[in-house]
Amino acid sequence: MRPGRYDRTVNDGSADSSQASSPTGSPWIPATQGWAPPPPEWVPPPPMVVEPVSLEGRVVRLETLADRHIPGLMAAGSNQELWRWTVEWLDTPEKLRAYLAFAERSRDDGTQLPFVTVAKDSGEVIGSTRFLSIDRPNHRLEIGYTWLVPGRQRGGANLEAKLLQLTHAFETLECRRVEFKTDSLNDKSRNALLGIGATF
Repeated sequence: MRPGRYDRTVNDGSADSSQASSPTGSPWIPATQGWAPPPPEWVPPPPMVVEPVSLEGRVVRLETLADRHIPGLMAAGSNQELWRWTVEWLDTPEKLRAYLAFAERSRDDGTQLPFVTVAKDSGEVIGSTRFLSIDRPNHRLEIGYTWLVPGRQRGGANLEAKLLQLTHAFETLECRRVEFKTDSLNDKSRNALLGIGATF
């Protein structure tokens, strides 16, 4: 049995997982019994390894944040409407620089993996997104800090960026759980999440 596969389908309350099964299909946790310890031969997987990476799509490319991206991000992030529903109101260049400096520090200390969203048709920086709340031992993370310049919203860029991130998270990093969070009043963000199949 491949190590670390035991709890991929354990019920977390977000889906119908009335029982967890072994790779051969035999149940380990009958629905009527609740949680049970894993079988003796099961061993936990090694911690998740999250490293800088470039994720290539047809519409966008997600590049790990680097110094060369800062001018493009400063230009793309100058539209104050982008920050209406964010925790930080980045209404001055100084606040935006501090925001990006925090992203660089988080990249360097491994607590986050910030991406720059680049339009493949022009090579322009059009936004950003991140992996954050990275829990390496438990193979979980959050996708957030996502924004796109208004002219690129609803044009497929966000949809493909999320597909690239989710594919990398589940298929390469072997995440067990990926989370999204958004303000309940942020209709644009909520609609974007609904567009990729999320539910509230």
